[in-house]
Amino acid sequence: MRRTAQLWTLMAALVAAAFALRTLVLIDATALWSDELYSVGKSFQPSPLELLGMLRQDTHPPLYYGLLWFWGQLVGQSPVSLRLLSWLAYLGGGAVMVAQAVALSDGRQRVLPLALLLAFCSPYPVRFAIEGKSYALLVLLVALAWWWRRAERTVPYGVMAGLAGLTHFYGLFLMLAAVAWDGARRRWRLAGAAFLGA
Repeated sequence: MRRTAQLWTLMAALVAAAFALRTLVLIDATALWSDELYSVGKSFQPSPLELLGMLRQDTHPPLYYGLLWFWGQLVGQSPVSLRLLSWLAYLGGGAVMVAQAVALSDGRQRVLPLALLLAFCSPYPVRFAIEGKSYALLVLLVALAWWWRRAERTVPYGVMAGLAGLTHFYGLFLMLAAVAWDGARRRWRLAGAAFLGA
């Protein structure tokens, strides 16, 4: 029985790795589309002051664009580097989701292969991994927030909640929903941490 579980895990890991590598190849398969061009226009500024000037005129939360500016300074400002940041966030988010599933499984062997396939092979994570937008980073930050929430570590949970809210409005609304949920259940420490983060 244990060998069968190991075989399923190995097969799922190989499929997940194949998806991740195929996704990496796809980051340069198409031209940038309009929303990605907005990301470039906002983030690939020549200086931090010009970046701040651009972000003052924007309605979106600033964290992704600031991170993208620093990333561009580090590896170069190109369509590939724009999408590579999303691909790395996809890997990180997938790893955190798999770790979370295993931690919640109480040692059940079937969970790991399924978690690998869902985290790395589902359409949305793959799509987010090849777009120069903030969605893959948001998935990573929300996954980290849930990790710390489950561990009831309020400081890192609040920090991740804040970072998720600064990345995309969906992150902010999700954290506020968690505040309402935990408040309704009288888990005041968790509700307070997410509220402060939001």
